[in-house]
Amino acid sequence: MNRCRAAYEAHTPLVSDEVYDILFSDLQTLESWLGLRMKNSPTKEGNHLI
Repeated sequence: MNRCRAAYEAHTPLVSDEVYDILFSDLQTLESWLGLRMKNSPTKEGNHLI
């Protein structure tokens, strides 16, 4: 996810916006189920681009 975000910011996206949104949602669900979040997670407030 962080690589996708960096590529998006460099105007060379690796995946479409729709795919990123699906992956982002899946990551949020996984973090919720596990009850943890890495400090560099794109799901932290202010880190989501789209």
